[in-house]
Amino acid sequence: MVADTVANAIAYGLLLAVLGVAAYTDWKSQIVYNWLTYPTIIVGFLYWMIWRWAQAGSFDGALTGLAAAGIGFAAGFFPFALIFVMGGLGGGDVKVMGAVGALSASWEAVLGTAVYGLGIGLLMAVYVMIRHGLVKQTAKRLSTSALLILSKSKPQFPDDSPKIPLGVAFKIGFIFAGLENMLHIQFPWTRYFG
Repeated sequence: MVADTVANAIAYGLLLAVLGVAAYTDWKSQIVYNWLTYPTIIVGFLYWMIWRWAQAGSFDGALTGLAAAGIGFAAGFFPFALIFVMGGLGGGDVKVMGAVGALSASWEAVLGTAVYGLGIGLLMAVYVMIRHGLVKQTAKRLSTSALLILSKSKPQFPDDSPKIPLGVAFKIGFIFAGLENMLHIQFPWTRYFG
């Protein structure tokens, strides 16, 4: 439907702007601010509720929009909140993924953003390790962590490693995931992995 394509294109554009700000603040200060993520989540719910209401002309349409935004939000927020609790992410990254889900109203866009974003984050981490000469130290920490986890102990390491701004990685990941899942643009690799 043309109307759905327009709605997705507007949401995609809004998310590009929000994630651009999130990537900038994450890069500069390692913080993704609540003043950015909370309103984006609210706007996502309101946007899809009003859009679906206008399309269906009934309260059922509004509920459908709320449900789509809710499923997208849950797909983005809760898995990343679990990773946050385990110490793997910052709270801002969790809220960014919730915002991606709410405003895209698409768990597929969230999944794609996560896959692309984490892949890009991994490439950024490898670059940082090589640039700072931390390859041996990182390999040692990974092997020690694996042994400690197997022995059911929690690894404890000093917090002296450079940080990877995942907000930047998620922004780049969303560019691809949003094009694929919201605007239905196919990339050459989609036929192999999609």
